[in-house]
Amino acid sequence: TELMFWNEAKNLAYTGEVDTKLPARVFPSTSNVHHFHPIAWVRQMKLILGNGGDHGDYHDPVINPQVRGWYNKLSYFNKDSKISGWNPYGSMKYGSETSDNSERYKFGRTQRGGHSHTGLDIYAPVGTPIYACVDGTITYHKMYGAKAGFLTQLKGKYKGRTYIFQYLHLMEVESDRFRFYNNYGSKNVPNDGWLNYSDLANELTDPLVGEKYKVAYNGSELQIDNNSIDIDLVISISNKIKDKIPVFVKKGDIIGYTGSTGNSYQGKDKNHLHFGIKDTQGNRLSPYELFGDYINLDKTGIETSSKQDGIKSSEKW
Repeated sequence: TELMFWNEAKNLAYTGEVDTKLPARVFPSTSNVHHFHPIAWVRQMKLILGNGGDHGDYHDPVINPQVRGWYNKLSYFNKDSKISGWNPYGSMKYGSETSDNSERYKFGRTQRGGHSHTGLDIYAPVGTPIYACVDGTITYHKMYGAKAGFLTQLKGKYKGRTYIFQYLHLMEVESDRFRFYNNYGSKNVPNDGWLNYSDLANELTDPLVGEKYKVAYNGSELQIDNNSIDIDLVISISNKIKDKIPVFVKKGDIIGYTGSTGNSYQGKDKNHLHFGIKDTQGNRLSPYELFGDYINLDKTGIETSSKQDGIKSSEKW
């Protein structure tokens, strides 16, 4: 009964209006019952539970998004942090520029060998659910290439304007196998990263870094560490895309799960979602400029880096 009541309470919306016609509940002064005002209780629970990633006309791609930083040994120019390799900015040029050069922090600057980085990297352990930011249509849901990895693309409106939201480096799922990393450049892994469900033991060691993951599969759900992956959900999206059937989703729907496909694999505590945005003309836009109020930009990295253990998602922080 308590669980049912709790689940119902999470979905209640407090409007701020009180019906003064309702009689007040009165308990005897000798009663041991600890009572409360129901509306005040709902308000308090909403504060405790948060908004679940829903901000009205926009939903977080990952609940409680935390910008992860580059975690690159060359990224030591960040004047805001003493942590080697920590840089939370959306794009960064490595080189001899001074650390306080404001140009360094502009979105889309070249970095990592002269290539531009036109998205925001958000910490998310392998198997973290990703959500539709807005109501819209999934227009792409497959491997985009060895570098980008698995890409899910969503087209929809935000504040009356149409955008294309891109989710990169996701897990790739099929009916009998899956992968969350793949061959890229000099990084070659057995079977291009594909793992059969039937071959899974209780533990998986990745061939790139040598870290261990707890894994399990029950026929419809894949478990990786603390995260559960709904295989049927991902496959249903893939099948509709293959059959050219429109895939309409609502804001807040799960549309995939994070992996490390493409050039992103650096270890469990550095796993992330690359979140990008384009307008209808193909221009790249900065996610942080559009949604900065909803994203934690930890410049020093002290708090965020201490929590990024590669197992617990930011939703649980």
